Amino acid sequence: FYTIPVAFAHFVKGDKRFAAGAVSLTLLFLYFQPLSFWGFQIALFQSDLVRQAIDPKIGEFGSTLNNITFYVYVVIFLVLFPLYSRNVKGLNYSNLLIIIYLLPSLKYIRYFLDLTLPLLFVSFGREMLKVLIEPYRKLVSYWANAFSRALQKLKLLKMIKNSGSANIKPYLAIGYVFVFALLMHQGYEDFTIFKKFRDDLSIIPAGSLVLSDFSLQYKILYLRPDLCVIPSCEMGFPERGIKKEYIEFMNKGKVAALARKTGAEFFLEYRHMYVDPEDGKFIRPMKKSDKLRVWKVEGKGERENRRMLNVEPQNCEPQNVEP
Repeated sequence: FYTIPVAFAHFVKGDKRFAAGAVSLTLLFLYFQPLSFWGFQIALFQSDLVRQAIDPKIGEFGSTLNNITFYVYVVIFLVLFPLYSRNVKGLNYSNLLIIIYLLPSLKYIRYFLDLTLPLLFVSFGREMLKVLIEPYRKLVSYWANAFSRALQKLKLLKMIKNSGSANIKPYLAIGYVFVFALLMHQGYEDFTIFKKFRDDLSIIPAGSLVLSDFSLQYKILYLRPDLCVIPSCEMGFPERGIKKEYIEFMNKGKVAALARKTGAEFFLEYRHMYVDPEDGKFIRPMKKSDKLRVWKVEGKGERENRRMLNVEPQNCEPQNVEP
C-alpha cells in the first residue's frame, strides 16, 4: 500500500533505480508471506460491509466527506493555491504521490490526515510560509508595538533600561520548572489510572479469553499482554460464523451470544458501554470499580449448579448507559 505507489511515483518522476529496488524488496517480502497473510488482506478489503453495519463507527475509518476538518483544509488550500509558484504546482514526484493517494484519502479521513496532509505540507509548505510570512510579520510588529506602549505606560520599560541589560534566564528557568511540574503531574495521573486498571484486571487468570469494548483493547493488551481480547484486530473483521453475534454485541449490547460463540470467559464492562439487561443472567460480577466492571461469563452448567444450590447472585444487572 505504501512502497508500490512510492516506487511508481519514483519511476515516473524520480529515481528509477530506487523504484526498482523498492519493488524488488516488496516482491521478496510478499513471496515469504504465509497463505494466511493473503486471507487477511482479502478480509481487510471486505471489512467495509462489517464496519458499515456497526452503529458506533470506528473513528479512524470515518468518511472524509462527512468530516468538517477536510473542508476547512480544502478551502484554505484552494484560497492559497493561486499564490503558489509554477514550480510547486507542476506534476512533480510528491504531487504525483498526492494524486495516487487521493482515492483512499477521499474515502477515509484516516488516510487524508495521515497521508494527504503530510504530502501537501512537503509539497506546498515552503510556498505557504512565503505567502503567510508578510501578514505574520505585520501581526508580530503590531503586538510588539502594543506591548511596548503598554510597558511604557506602566513605566516598566524605564526600570528595565536603568537596570542595564535584562537577564531573561531566571524567567526561562521558571517557565521550564512550570512545564516540568505539569508533565510530572500528568505522568503521575496516568500512572495512577493505569495502575488502578491493572489492579482491576488482576482477578482474571493469565491466558483467559476476554470480551470487551472495541476501544478498550489496546489498554488491556498494554497492561495484560497475556490475555486474548475480543474484539481484537482480527475479530474486527469477523468470520461468517460470528458475524451476526458480533454486530449485535457492538450495536445492541448482546454479550452472551458472542461469548458463547467465541468461548470468552470474562466480560469487561466499561463506563460508556450499553449492555442488554437480559444478559445479566449469563454473567456473574467478579470485581467493580468506578469505571470498570469485571464479569465472569457462565456456561449453562454453571448456571444450573447455582440455581440448584439457590445461590443466585443479587443485583446482577449490568450498569446500563443508554447509547
